[in-house]
Amino acid sequence: MVRRNQTIPSGKSFADSPAIFMKEVTDRHREMMAFGIQAYLDLIEKYHRSFRKI
Repeated sequence: MVRRNQTIPSGKSFADSPAIFMKEVTDRHREMMAFGIQAYLDLIEKYHRSFRKI
C-alpha cells in the first residue's frame, strides 16, 4: 500500500504494506511486464471475437 504523499520513483520496485523499496526494475522485468500486458490484450480480443449473444 502506497501511503498518502509517498512517491514511487521510476525504475524502482516497491512492495509490502506500507510500500517499501525492494529492488531496481531490470530490463527483464520490463520485458515480462510487456509480455503480460500483450497476453491480456490478446485474451480480450479473443473474447470479443468469440462472444455471441444468446
